[in-house]
Amino acid sequence: MDAVMQTQKGAGLSPYVIACGQTRLEECPPQGSCGELRTVGWYELELMEDTDGGGVYTDGVFLPARSGDLFFRRPGMRVAGVSAYGCASVIFDAQWDNALCQPYSQPIYRDAPAWQVEHIARRDRQSAGGVSGASGAGAAFLWELPAVIPLPDPQRARGLLKDCFVRYVERDPAFGFYAARVVFELLAALRDASAGTEGAGGREAVRRAERILQEKYAGPVRLAALADAVGLNPEYLCRLFKRETGQSPIARLLDIRLSHARRLLLTTERPMKEIAVECGFVSETYFYTAFRRREGMAPGEYRRRHKMRL
Repeated sequence: MDAVMQTQKGAGLSPYVIACGQTRLEECPPQGSCGELRTVGWYELELMEDTDGGGVYTDGVFLPARSGDLFFRRPGMRVAGVSAYGCASVIFDAQWDNALCQPYSQPIYRDAPAWQVEHIARRDRQSAGGVSGASGAGAAFLWELPAVIPLPDPQRARGLLKDCFVRYVERDPAFGFYAARVVFELLAALRDASAGTEGAGGREAVRRAERILQEKYAGPVRLAALADAVGLNPEYLCRLFKRETGQSPIARLLDIRLSHARRLLLTTERPMKEIAVECGFVSETYFYTAFRRREGMAPGEYRRRHKMRL
């Protein structure tokens, strides 16, 4: 797989791995807690392991985390994680860059400055316009990869990232060489898996549908109107949506509403009726029923239990 990457679009790519990380599910904040929105400064590969309703807001769209999904982020993306999920990650630049020596030593998940994002984008995307550069054709393809894809063999990726993390923590002298090989293999798996999914038009329709659900969750959302808005019939939209996200559009809508309800329960003292209305539930009774079915407890009990842990 490495050879394929090197001889095709990966030719000339020479990853400089900045850090590796692991997060266990039990270490996460309460379900539904949302991290700070940040601008991504490097390339990030994140393999989802154990998940419990979490995901990542990526450029305004919520991407649910499912075990075996490989998330990919590039500089300039605006992201915020939503608890809870366990993951393994590797953060890298397309090459060592003397102009970025200082940022390499700064906190990985800081809000990246605009100059850093612009520098990397100009450096790595220039080959797309026919201009040869330092990283050249090897880095341009990184800007074409999808933000998330389910891997056909997540166990292989899990083993690679685990070993990579151990070498990183132990300061293995050969870490740089090993980590670069891991990056090549994961990028190849990401590209190969994305090539086997539905065409770009179908994926774009699902992204648009997800965006509409995120924006309109507080009001009535009907499947027929949603399908019409993205130019598909309802049956085909459901099939595409389920294939891309693992859920039907209606199930996804309920998840979004419950996610916002959990946030309001933990961050405000507003009464249940107001929260139900703001989150799009047709009645307080339906809100209670849906919440209890999903969380195993009433909204009030959820607020009492989890506020004590914050």
